[in-house]
Amino acid sequence: METLMRKVGIRMSILMGITLSLFLSVTNVVMSGHFSWSILLIDIAVAMVVSISLGLVIPMGKLNMSLDKSMGFKPGTIKARLVETFVSDLIYTPIVTVIMIIFNYILITSHVPEGVVIPMAPMMAKGFAVSFVVGYVLIFIFQPLFQKLVFKKYGVHYPFGEEQP
Repeated sequence: METLMRKVGIRMSILMGITLSLFLSVTNVVMSGHFSWSILLIDIAVAMVVSISLGLVIPMGKLNMSLDKSMGFKPGTIKARLVETFVSDLIYTPIVTVIMIIFNYILITSHVPEGVVIPMAPMMAKGFAVSFVVGYVLIFIFQPLFQKLVFKKYGVHYPFGEEQP
């Protein structure tokens, strides 16, 4: 069962990493006001590496099960999903957002005339606020959809994580 759930976790990390990276990258690049396809594609690649790496290191499935158990929630209920999404968003979004904003800041400032200063603090504040909301909505919507798909693929009963006979 442990090996099976590890496979589920890896697949979930990849799916969620790709989805969050794509949407958060588009959001942040568009918000920067300096849209270019090359920046967007590089931003997506950087965000994917960070997101998928985090997903492989942080076992969100185990974390969510522990969280549900400690709070007395039944997995898959709206209460459980709201809290799980919030915790996941607190873990992933700040790390991915900081890396993406720093990366974009370096790219943007390398293309402005000498002497022009672009303040980073407003970029960071706006980026965090928007990314946290966008990340929360994305996680809330896509996590259960991907979980159902992956559990079905591996024959695991959703949402309780029990293997099907």
